[in-house]
Amino acid sequence: MTDLTRLLSDIRTGSRPPASGAGLTVPADSSEAQDILLKVSRSLGPVVAWKVGSSSPEAAPSAAPIHKNTVFQDGETVPATLCRYLGVESEVAFRFGRDLPDKGTPYTRSEVLDAVSSLHPAIEILDTRFEKPGSLHPLLHAADQQNHGALIAGPAFGDWESFDFTRIRVSQAIGQHDILERTLSHPAGDPLRLLVWLAGHAIRSGFPITAGTIVTTGSLTGTIWARHGVLVRTSIEGCGAVSATLA
Repeated sequence: MTDLTRLLSDIRTGSRPPASGAGLTVPADSSEAQDILLKVSRSLGPVVAWKVGSSSPEAAPSAAPIHKNTVFQDGETVPATLCRYLGVESEVAFRFGRDLPDKGTPYTRSEVLDAVSSLHPAIEILDTRFEKPGSLHPLLHAADQQNHGALIAGPAFGDWESFDFTRIRVSQAIGQHDILERTLSHPAGDPLRLLVWLAGHAIRSGFPITAGTIVTTGSLTGTIWARHGVLVRTSIEGCGAVSATLA
């Protein structure tokens, strides 16, 4: 899959996305797509965050490292040149307060959760290095950093252990419009299991979790496509709110 690895790297440095999937070899499986993702990631600079998710309480997780140049704080502006497409997702994220280096044996759930310092409302912006979002085989998009474009992390909520992930009240606004307001369960069931899985996965990937790492845990709302030049805002009851301008 060297050609796909090189293609994804070249697009990030200015090459044009392919007009279609013609000539692209689809990864054989999710493991091969992950291998390509990690090869590209090693050229993108410091890893300061991860995205991890699972489509259901029973489904296996998947993850992608996130780099310093695509992480923003509450109220900041995401440059217009960073993302061609703007798929807005409301999420909850966790910040780790200490390192989880390779210790030779798997981390227990209690060890991983003891390293978590705070919960954050978050917005992930989805993008693609291909011509259009969702236009090609899902494994090609998985290899493309799982469609990551940008991550905006909101203020810290320290008492995260008291938060009820089975009843999350979330509201989302894009520009002057309130897009949705609903109460739901986290799609992964228990998002904390994602953190435990990720601790081992990050070590195996060569990017172990370090103090300050933010981990966002998948969309609560689905993807809503926005245009450039708008303010986006997510509020999560009992956790806080986060906003960003999409220049």
